[in-house]
Amino acid sequence: IESGTSFVTSSPNEKLANCVAGSFPVCPEHPHEDYNYISDALIILGYVFFAIQALASLFAIAWMIYNRKATVVRASQPEFLSLVAIGCVIFAATILPLSVQGRYRFERNAITLQETETLSEDTQLVDAACMAVPWLICIGFVLIYSALIAKLRRIHTIMVSSLSLKRIQVTREKVLTTILGFLLPIIAVLTSWTLISPLRWERTVTKTDFVTGFPTESFGRCTSEHSAAFASTSACVIALCLAYALVLSYKTRKMPVEFSESTYIAASVIYFFQLLALGVPIMIIARENTNSYYVVFSLILFLVSFGITLLIFTPKIIAHRNRTSEEVLRSNRNSRISMVPQPLLLEESHGHGSSSVAQIRERARMSTILRLDTASVGDEERILERDGSVRKNLPHTSTDQGGSTSREDNDQW
Repeated sequence: IESGTSFVTSSPNEKLANCVAGSFPVCPEHPHEDYNYISDALIILGYVFFAIQALASLFAIAWMIYNRKATVVRASQPEFLSLVAIGCVIFAATILPLSVQGRYRFERNAITLQETETLSEDTQLVDAACMAVPWLICIGFVLIYSALIAKLRRIHTIMVSSLSLKRIQVTREKVLTTILGFLLPIIAVLTSWTLISPLRWERTVTKTDFVTGFPTESFGRCTSEHSAAFASTSACVIALCLAYALVLSYKTRKMPVEFSESTYIAASVIYFFQLLALGVPIMIIARENTNSYYVVFSLILFLVSFGITLLIFTPKIIAHRNRTSEEVLRSNRNSRISMVPQPLLLEESHGHGSSSVAQIRERARMSTILRLDTASVGDEERILERDGSVRKNLPHTSTDQGGSTSREDNDQW
């Protein structure tokens, strides 16, 4: 072993210093280990997905507050639609803990790389992120559809009572009971999961160095002994929620869009199952590839939340816009009616006190114009057909030299 100033170029690293201090006969260099972390670019993409959904929900809530006095918004029961928007944000927020990752659960010996009994510094943070994923997914999803179910159930109750000519009042307390009826079971399942068998971050070594036996590649994931049982129970609660939403959507399918979203709720459920049918197999195949798994999972979370937001709120915005346009057209028609001159007054002719046929024809024409201004498109043809037949049956004008009609023509009219 030679030493000297010409060979010393820098101070020894920490691992080498610990090795020398321990008087180990051989101090091998540790090979590079691939931790299969999610790339920073993909994590930023996940944050962008969440930001888009947060802005969409914020816009939906702001739109409801701004148009709170509009007929469409008041009929849509905005308190429940606000819960839908909040639920979509909670559901999309799953991307945030999904982006958290760590190294080994326990600290490793600097020389032998064997695990010690000391927890790593980031273990608690990663464990909390692991358990936050099912909480955010289940609470967000159940909150979305429980709010829609409460809204549909309220409408269905009023509709059934109106058919039997009974007056009924559905209070907000009863509606909140419906929402809590779906939230409490899923909260109970998640609480039991957290207390009995919580998800924990574990890193598994997949490749080792042939000479030294040191790890060269490892994968980290959230695991639990009874995670499959609790996940299945949570899925059953969500499935019951979706099934009940479909039943109420079918019962209220004939209600106007201002009061019910039955068609769009059914479309959102079908849309959700389509995403699961496409995304879950890809997630299973890409389980060992952290980047692919993260992208597919984040994309499913974003598409579900953003798609539900569009399906629920876009028809309301369109209906409000169309209703506003109809009100503007109606006001324009009313203003045009006020500008039309009054029908010609009946004038006496030669002391007989009767109107001429020409004046009667003019009055009928002006009446047709007034009704066409206030009629819908489907009524215009019926008005023209009816008034045309009336005017066709009027007698021909027969005037004398003084310009007045004869008594016989007026008596015939």
